[in-house]
Amino acid sequence: MYVCGNDGPEARFAVSVGRTAGGSVERNRIKRLAREAFRLNPHKLDCGFDYLLIIKGKTTGRDGNRDQAQKAPICRMSYMEFEALFLELAEEAMRNSRKSV
Repeated sequence: MYVCGNDGPEARFAVSVGRTAGGSVERNRIKRLAREAFRLNPHKLDCGFDYLLIIKGKTTGRDGNRDQAQKAPICRMSYMEFEALFLELAEEAMRNSRKSV
């Protein structure tokens, strides 16, 4: 996830899901989950920033203990799992953007 300041008073969100994440049904589900996580958590995100989520593959790539074959596909995650991952990524992106300023 990437974060960049904007001139407006509210946070904005965009999501991009590559074809390697699955077929159109899987990609659209991921986009719906991401938009819903953004919509339901405005109080946990800093205002005045643009958030860009780019998903390129089928798995999260976040679990270092398991090999690629054992990781759960993003499109199979429940909303609660996806929301937790989304908020973790947003927090990490905000920390990284503050370091680079």
